[in-house]
Amino acid sequence: MLQKTKLACALSALAVLASCAGGPQSTVTPPPVFAPPPTPTKLRVLYRVLYSGTDRMTSVDFGERNAYSFDGEIYYVSDQPGSGRTPLNRYVNAAATDHADGITPPDGYSLEETLGYPWTQASLPGLGLITTLRPFCLSAAT
Repeated sequence: MLQKTKLACALSALAVLASCAGGPQSTVTPPPVFAPPPTPTKLRVLYRVLYSGTDRMTSVDFGERNAYSFDGEIYYVSDQPGSGRTPLNRYVNAAATDHADGITPPDGYSLEETLGYPWTQASLPGLGLITTLRPFCLSAAT
Protein backbone atom coordinates (compact mmCIF):
# COMPACT_ATOMS: atom_id res chain seq x y z
CA MET A 1 0.00 0.00 0.00
CA LEU A 2 2.80 2.40 0.89
CA GLN A 3 4.51 1.69 -2.44
CA LYS A 4 1.31 2.44 -4.36
CA THR A 5 0.94 5.76 -2.49
CA LYS A 6 4.56 6.74 -3.25
CA LEU A 7 4.07 5.79 -6.89
CA ALA A 8 0.84 7.81 -7.09
CA CYS A 9 2.56 10.88 -5.56
CA ALA A 10 5.51 10.56 -7.92
CA LEU A 11 3.22 10.25 -10.95
CA SER A 12 1.17 13.24 -9.78
CA ALA A 13 4.28 15.34 -9.38
CA LEU A 14 5.51 14.25 -12.82
CA ALA A 15 2.14 15.17 -14.33
CA VAL A 16 2.24 18.63 -12.75
CA LEU A 17 5.76 19.23 -14.01
CA ALA A 18 4.90 18.02 -17.50
CA SER A 19 1.84 20.27 -17.68
CA CYS A 20 3.89 23.33 -16.66
CA ALA A 21 6.53 22.75 -19.29
CA GLY A 22 4.14 22.51 -22.20
CA GLY A 23 2.00 25.56 -21.31
CA PRO A 24 2.53 29.19 -22.13
CA GLN A 25 5.73 30.74 -20.86
CA SER A 26 5.24 32.81 -17.75
CA THR A 27 6.60 36.31 -17.90
CA VAL A 28 8.36 37.68 -14.88
CA THR A 29 8.47 41.45 -14.71
CA PRO A 30 11.98 42.61 -13.89
CA PRO A 31 12.32 45.05 -11.03
CA PRO A 32 12.11 48.73 -12.04
CA VAL A 33 15.35 50.45 -12.93
CA PHE A 34 15.93 53.41 -10.66
CA ALA A 35 18.16 56.34 -11.46
CA PRO A 36 21.31 56.43 -9.37
CA PRO A 37 21.01 58.66 -6.31
CA PRO A 38 22.11 62.25 -6.85
CA THR A 39 25.56 63.29 -5.74
CA PRO A 40 25.28 64.91 -2.32
CA THR A 41 25.75 68.66 -2.27
CA LYS A 42 28.63 69.71 -0.06
CA LEU A 43 27.91 72.88 1.85
CA ARG A 44 30.27 75.60 2.99
CA VAL A 45 29.76 77.48 6.20
CA LEU A 46 29.81 81.24 5.77
CA TYR A 47 31.30 82.89 8.85
CA ARG A 48 30.89 86.52 9.81
CA VAL A 49 34.01 88.04 11.34
CA LEU A 50 34.93 91.54 12.47
CA TYR A 51 37.74 92.48 10.08
CA SER A 52 38.33 95.90 11.63
CA GLY A 53 36.52 98.04 14.16
CA THR A 54 33.61 98.70 11.78
CA ASP A 55 34.02 96.26 8.88
CA ARG A 56 32.24 92.96 9.17
CA MET A 57 33.38 90.44 6.57
CA THR A 58 32.02 87.10 5.36
CA SER A 59 34.54 84.28 5.19
CA VAL A 60 34.69 80.59 4.34
CA ASP A 61 38.27 80.27 5.53
CA PHE A 62 38.67 78.65 8.93
CA GLY A 63 41.98 80.52 9.33
CA GLU A 64 40.23 83.89 8.88
CA ARG A 65 37.51 82.73 11.20
CA ASN A 66 40.12 82.23 13.92
CA ALA A 67 42.25 85.28 13.07
CA TYR A 68 39.47 87.86 13.55
CA SER A 69 36.78 88.43 16.11
CA PHE A 70 34.11 85.82 15.32
CA ASP A 71 30.44 86.84 15.13
CA GLY A 72 29.13 83.40 14.16
CA GLU A 73 27.98 81.19 11.33
CA ILE A 74 25.47 82.98 9.11
CA TYR A 75 24.64 80.72 6.12
CA TYR A 76 25.38 77.45 4.38
CA VAL A 77 25.93 77.50 0.62
CA SER A 78 27.00 74.94 -1.95
CA ASP A 79 30.74 74.70 -2.51
CA GLN A 80 30.38 73.87 -6.23
CA PRO A 81 28.59 75.58 -9.13
CA GLY A 82 25.51 73.82 -10.43
CA SER A 83 22.15 74.22 -12.06
CA GLY A 84 20.10 76.93 -10.35
CA ARG A 85 23.08 78.38 -8.47
CA THR A 86 25.04 81.59 -8.82
CA PRO A 87 28.50 82.60 -7.53
CA LEU A 88 28.48 84.59 -4.30
CA ASN A 89 31.57 86.76 -4.17
CA ARG A 90 33.32 88.84 -1.53
CA TYR A 91 34.40 92.28 -2.70
CA VAL A 92 36.77 94.76 -1.08
CA ASN A 93 37.14 98.50 -1.65
CA ALA A 94 40.39 100.00 -2.95
CA ALA A 95 41.56 101.02 0.53
CA ALA A 96 40.85 97.48 1.87
CA THR A 97 38.78 99.01 4.66
CA ASP A 98 35.34 97.71 3.67
CA HIS A 99 33.96 94.42 2.39
CA ALA A 100 30.71 93.58 0.61
CA ASP A 101 29.18 90.31 -0.61
CA GLY A 102 27.17 89.91 -3.80
CA ILE A 103 27.00 88.65 -7.34
CA THR A 104 28.24 91.91 -8.88
CA PRO A 105 30.75 94.34 -7.35
CA PRO A 106 29.52 97.63 -5.92
CA ASP A 107 31.13 100.74 -7.43
CA GLY A 108 34.73 101.10 -6.27
CA TYR A 109 35.04 97.47 -5.13
CA SER A 110 36.96 94.58 -6.66
CA LEU A 111 36.65 90.80 -6.38
CA GLU A 112 38.49 89.36 -3.40
CA GLU A 113 37.21 85.75 -3.51
CA THR A 114 34.25 83.51 -4.33
CA LEU A 115 32.49 82.43 -1.14
CA GLY A 116 30.23 79.75 -2.60
CA TYR A 117 27.30 79.08 -4.90
CA PRO A 118 23.90 79.83 -3.35
CA TRP A 119 20.70 78.73 -5.02
CA THR A 120 18.86 81.30 -7.13
CA GLN A 121 15.39 80.35 -5.90
CA ALA A 122 14.35 80.98 -2.33
CA SER A 123 12.38 77.71 -2.28
CA LEU A 124 15.63 75.74 -2.39
CA PRO A 125 18.10 75.42 0.51
CA GLY A 126 20.73 78.11 0.97
CA LEU A 127 20.72 81.77 0.15
CA GLY A 128 18.28 83.23 -2.30
CA LEU A 129 19.41 85.33 -5.24
CA ILE A 130 21.05 88.46 -3.88
CA THR A 131 22.63 91.52 -5.40
CA THR A 132 24.53 92.82 -2.38
CA LEU A 133 24.71 91.58 1.19
CA ARG A 134 26.05 94.15 3.59
CA PRO A 135 25.89 93.01 7.21
CA PHE A 136 24.89 95.75 9.59
CA CYS A 137 25.38 95.78 13.32
CA LEU A 138 23.63 98.39 15.47
CA SER A 139 26.44 98.39 18.02
CA ALA A 140 28.96 99.29 15.29
CA ALA A 141 26.76 102.15 14.03
CA THR A 142 26.45 103.92 17.37
